[in-house]
Amino acid sequence: MLSENKTKADSLALVSENKRKADSLALVLQNKRKADSLGLVSENKRKADSLALALKQNKSNSDSAALAPKEKKIETNTNAEKLVIDALLSNMISINEGSFIMGNNKAPSKDEIEHPVTITRMLFSKYELTQQEWESVMGYNPSNNKDCSACPVENVSWEEVMKFIRKINESSTKKFRLPTEAEWEYVARIGGRSEIEKEGGPEEYIKKTAWYYANSDKKTHPVGQKQPNVAGIYDLLGNVSEWCSDWYDADYYKKERDQKNPLGPVLGKEKVVRGGSYNDYSGDRFRPSLRSNLKPANKSIDIGFRLVMDVN
Repeated sequence: MLSENKTKADSLALVSENKRKADSLALVLQNKRKADSLGLVSENKRKADSLALALKQNKSNSDSAALAPKEKKIETNTNAEKLVIDALLSNMISINEGSFIMGNNKAPSKDEIEHPVTITRMLFSKYELTQQEWESVMGYNPSNNKDCSACPVENVSWEEVMKFIRKINESSTKKFRLPTEAEWEYVARIGGRSEIEKEGGPEEYIKKTAWYYANSDKKTHPVGQKQPNVAGIYDLLGNVSEWCSDWYDADYYKKERDQKNPLGPVLGKEKVVRGGSYNDYSGDRFRPSLRSNLKPANKSIDIGFRLVMDVN
């Protein structure tokens, strides 16, 4: 009897122990599930935080883009461009082919060595380009003397002038360009010394044909008011100096002689500028052979330009 009771007691103790182990295992499994759940929540929270940060950054970028100033586009009137082109065409003067001695061995500068040049027929604008013409095409007026729409545009770089020319050439079947310095000097000399002597000598000739320091009141004047040269070209030696297409090289005349339609050096750092201006004194600054130069990105309140065309 005692042995049987002991056996039952042992069985009950074993069941109790197994139940305790089962409860412990169940608790472990329950804790693991909670831990896994917490891990998943943590992971989801991390992903949610990352997404929120990304959305916040995108919104910030969008707000910045919205607040950023937009590039201002220059809008011009196509009809106005056509009117400018028509005016330019109507003001072209035909210059016949000819040969001349370019340069001046008596000049104080050493970049004017005399040499023979031939220029073929071309069309040469009788006027310097005006502020009104520039603004009609480009949409802005860079000139220093702004209250004069008929005055020559000035304070424009050579690079800006190239943009102007490209713009009008895109709107026309005719093609405009800057003159070479050889073409410019040929037209400036076309009347020879007889033209100058007829007007009473160099000083009198300049007074009649050019705006310069002594008569300009230190500003530009409407184009075409002074006497033209024998070819019918106005303001060639005064009002504003004029950009040419050539690169400047002080020794170019030494290297290239007896040319037909010389184009100047292939490369360079500065562009040729020709003619005197309203800012210059009379005398040496107005000789047709005078060569000046300026970097193509630079500009000056006494430099403008005029256009020419080839004759096909």
